[in-house]
Amino acid sequence: MTLVMMVPTVLRPMSRFPRGSTRRATIFLLGYIARWLVAGFPAFFATSLARASMTALLGCWALVGLWQMLPSTAGMLRKCQGLRPESAALVLGLRQGSWCVSSCWLLMVATMATVDWFALPLATGLGAGGPAHHMATMSL
Repeated sequence: MTLVMMVPTVLRPMSRFPRGSTRRATIFLLGYIARWLVAGFPAFFATSLARASMTALLGCWALVGLWQMLPSTAGMLRKCQGLRPESAALVLGLRQGSWCVSSCWLLMVATMATVDWFALPLATGLGAGGPAHHMATMSL
C-alpha cells in the first residue's frame, strides 16, 4: 500500500533529479518509503484508538481539521512538495518522508479508521453485529 499510495506523490518533485541518476533516485525512494513504513506502526495503533467508537472517530476528524489549518502544517506541506536534491540521496529521502509524514499523519489515521468503521465490515460480509451493521439498521 505504501508503494501504491506514497510513491506517486513524490514522483513530480523527483523530476528535479538530474537525468541518468537512477541509482540516486532509487536510494532516495528507499529512504522515503522507509520513513512511511516506520510511521505506519504508530498510525496503526492510533487507528485502533480512533475506531473505538463513533465519538472517537468524529473527534479524530475534528483534530484533522484543526491540524490542517495550522500554519506549521502548511510549512511542512511546502517542504514536502519542494525537493532540493543537493543532499545525499538517503538523507534526502528520509528528510522528505519526514516532512510528508508530519503533514499528513493525522489525515491518514482518520481515513484508515473511517474505512475500517464503515466500508471494511460491509465489503467483507462481516457487517453483522459490527458498527456498520448497527448504522445500517438504525431506524430514523
